Amino acid sequence: MASFAVAIGFFRSYLWPRRCSLTQNRVREIRSVWSVAARTLGFVGPLLLLTVSASNAQGPDPNAGIQMWSTSEFGIDLATSGLNLDIPARSKAGAIPYFSHFFGTNQAYQTTAGGSADIEINTGLGYYDFFDSTSVALSGAETTLGATCSGGTGTYNVWSNFGVADLTGAIHPLPAFSWRVSTTPGCGTIPSPAVTTDGSGYTLVPGPSASYVIYDRSGKKWTAGNGDGTSLGSLLGIVTDPDNNSISGGGRERVLLGFAGASGSRQGNVVKYLLIPQQPTTLGEIEGPPTHRIREIAAMLKESGFNVAPSQNMDAWLKTHAVFVIAICGALYCAGADNYALSRSSETMVLFVNGVREGLRSLRTLGLPPPPINLRAIFDWMPRDIAIAYWRRLFGSERGKYYFTEHARVAWAEMKMLSDEVRALPGIGPSAAPSFDLLCGAIDAYAVRMSASTLNLGCAH
Repeated sequence: MASFAVAIGFFRSYLWPRRCSLTQNRVREIRSVWSVAARTLGFVGPLLLLTVSASNAQGPDPNAGIQMWSTSEFGIDLATSGLNLDIPARSKAGAIPYFSHFFGTNQAYQTTAGGSADIEINTGLGYYDFFDSTSVALSGAETTLGATCSGGTGTYNVWSNFGVADLTGAIHPLPAFSWRVSTTPGCGTIPSPAVTTDGSGYTLVPGPSASYVIYDRSGKKWTAGNGDGTSLGSLLGIVTDPDNNSISGGGRERVLLGFAGASGSRQGNVVKYLLIPQQPTTLGEIEGPPTHRIREIAAMLKESGFNVAPSQNMDAWLKTHAVFVIAICGALYCAGADNYALSRSSETMVLFVNGVREGLRSLRTLGLPPPPINLRAIFDWMPRDIAIAYWRRLFGSERGKYYFTEHARVAWAEMKMLSDEVRALPGIGPSAAPSFDLLCGAIDAYAVRMSASTLNLGCAH
């Protein structure tokens, strides 16, 4: 099965801002939902995510969420035996009450998305199963890709099989119609308004430039912006009631970036961690120097005993740290996720130091500012043998276990996603950074083996 995740304003990523596009020649399904931002700081902020699945991938669960007319007891859908898990998050009162929650469905279901009948498993809470008051979205399938407009002056895509996804992830079908999306004047279409056919009461009102609004039966309105000429517009995270009161679930002003200068592990219901003297907790705005709110949050963290360093360019800092973390985890996975074994492997230690050097050098070609002085000192200014000796000593200590290994052993899925995003940056690839690419390959191999519950890993390079 093949699935892809594309983020528009993907603030959780180290690599924000970044826009991606997929050129699949098969049917693609979309569903916009809100996810989690600023997780390091422990609060929930909504972000717009676009999940795209190829037609030969897992098909959508037709019974996910709370279906119309369903009967549930203690979270169990009595018709499908699906288990619905609902975890409340943040909420507040107001003209339009705001609420947020994590919702997921666990059940087996049949799909024919790949052209044959398959049994799939919906495992419950997934990576994008965070919903809030702004999360109603449009679901659809792109059934024609790159068709030529009349006169040969441009191309268009056709979307169909529409439904409205509610706050539990249940999809309510709309009548059959097609929507032609194009940037070429006169080539696109604006379909007529449509109401869901299952009695849920949602109304879709298409607009120009592939924009649209969705109304519920009480008159609340969810607004989407313009499309990009290839796909429909994405919801802006604004919901408005009939009295014209509105709330926004997103916006750059509601998000800040941070990285905790601590590491540790969960042991049962207890989190044990160590503060890392060489790595202060770092905070910053999406763009620009630290603001008043950054300084206020930094002061609160300092009062709690954290060493805090506001960043002048948090996006560049996170890209740099991503290269560093990927190299560490790749080297650890080469050694079977054993920091002591890593410290004894001269070959992998050389690979690690070379990988970091190559990754940082590649980032500089993107015009990013220099990395923090501690990284420059050990990787750029010191001879390679001294850098190897320093890291060999750290990896061979108990601190190496708690600083790196404990987290790396359980964060392989996160590291796989992170390495994929870093490798997607221009200028970072096998030719420019061969050692770094090998470390990314070790992450790929470890992720495959862990997902198959196989723990024995070797690393060849």
